[in-house]
Amino acid sequence: MKAKLNLKNRLLNSVLTILIIISLSSFNTLSQDVNYGCDEYDYITIDDVMNLSPEGYEQWVSRSSLFDGSYYEASIEFSDGIRGKLFQGGTSGRYFVEDSNGTNYYYNSLRSAIRALYIYKKHSCLTARYRA
Repeated sequence: MKAKLNLKNRLLNSVLTILIIISLSSFNTLSQDVNYGCDEYDYITIDDVMNLSPEGYEQWVSRSSLFDGSYYEASIEFSDGIRGKLFQGGTSGRYFVEDSNGTNYYYNSLRSAIRALYIYKKHSCLTARYRA
């Protein structure tokens, strides 16, 4: 009887391990939707992006969530039709862009965060330049 229980426990552990591996590989597939290395777009300067007349970064709405706490959100639209949301930490005051998985990428100024948002929305990659 004890041998059967051990066999059932080992079988159950094996099945759980397989399910965890499948879940993690699915998560990794989702994470690959965004290209995190976008050195090829480093030629785009902050001034280039600001010349696209971003609108909305002066209008911040207070938000809060269980994971992020309090923060501010601004909807930005560029003159070429690119749109996205920019964020500012409620406590830290730091500006960030959020990827499709909910990961926050902080930048050292509002202007550099606007640049990062534009590149992310236009080219689906997150620039490391000016990251805080």
